[in-house]
Amino acid sequence: MTENAPFAPQGAGIPQQRTPDQCTVLVVDDDKSVRDLIAVILECEGYRVLTADSGEEALQLAASEHPDLITLDGMMPGMDGWEVGRRLAGDIETADIRRLVVSAKPMAELEASPGREFAHAVLTKPFDFARFVGVVDEVMGKSD
Repeated sequence: MTENAPFAPQGAGIPQQRTPDQCTVLVVDDDKSVRDLIAVILECEGYRVLTADSGEEALQLAASEHPDLITLDGMMPGMDGWEVGRRLAGDIETADIRRLVVSAKPMAELEASPGREFAHAVLTKPFDFARFVGVVDEVMGKSD
């Protein structure tokens, strides 16, 4: 598997192509500056953005708002992004939501992370903005 490459978890279908303005992304990160930066990047690309600062809040918003994609911080206090991804995938109401885990851990460690199979893609921090948008677009099934 190539670094930062999206993959489809077991049972995941290919997403239908949609334009950013039709898509909602939930950005989950306990670090406000990272959360705000990711939100601004996505808003500039035309996505509707919601934010959460914890895994618990992410699960609540996922259930109520049903976003198309959730970006999850891999290392948060309490419930981390991996656990959020596992819970989303295990709930029939949220299993179809695409999941991108963003983590400061090296890719070699991420490959072995428990819950890796519940992420559609993983991206390491710090990331290049263009690469981030490219991974989001790929996970969302958006082509050039």
